[in-house]
Amino acid sequence: MKNTERVAFNDSGIVATDELLDLVVTAEAETTKAIYRIKDKIN
Repeated sequence: MKNTERVAFNDSGIVATDELLDLVVTAEAETTKAIYRIKDKIN
């Protein structure tokens, strides 16, 4: 791991690097978009 990378620990003690955090943010955004698409179809 590069020294320039930020490292964060969540409650489970799992290390999250910038790369992993980016993946999580992307996944959350995609999930949110999917939820709104489903809501639109229901209404």
